[in-house]
Amino acid sequence: MHLERTGGAGDRGIDLRGWWQPPSLSSTASDRRIRVVAQCKCQDEGGKKMGPVLIREMEGVVFRASSPSPGASQQSDDSSIDASDDDDAPLAGVILSSSGFSKQALLQVRSSSVPLAAIHLLAQPQGSSVKEEDADKAALVEQCVSIVWSDRFGSATSGLLEGGMEVRWLRSLSPRKGVEGALGRPVIYRAGKPLKK
Repeated sequence: MHLERTGGAGDRGIDLRGWWQPPSLSSTASDRRIRVVAQCKCQDEGGKKMGPVLIREMEGVVFRASSPSPGASQQSDDSSIDASDDDDAPLAGVILSSSGFSKQALLQVRSSSVPLAAIHLLAQPQGSSVKEEDADKAALVEQCVSIVWSDRFGSATSGLLEGGMEVRWLRSLSPRKGVEGALGRPVIYRAGKPLKK
């Protein structure tokens, strides 16, 4: 994904916007670009997970972004990343959280009528020898904890990803220290093969 930060006052709920061009299943089909709008959430209230209200809010953001107002085509600012001739490209919403999602929020994502993905990310200090009080000074590494998406985003047979794409949990049998940790990480697979970075 190629996303740029667009958040700020008057951002209409969109913190990041850009494009994703996942590889197609067949070698003859042309790769299709998907417009992406994303919202970042950080709820530091005692580790409280995001609830379904914020998912419904993101559904509204995606719906509004997919049917822009009549004056929106006249706007020409730096936040319209390569919007030249791809106005008819499909649109997907991504909601990113550092605190995770409640069970109800994940159910809301799975049953959403808009193409929507929820990603739980953690920012952790690089290396295990960093003390907690020095963590803000250390370089932080993002770790993807989970990915969940709606059938409109991608299912086994349909969605924006045109089927054949799934999230699998990749575990390592060798005990390695570092970003992945002992639990592993989610990886997106297409046609049985992991997507390249």
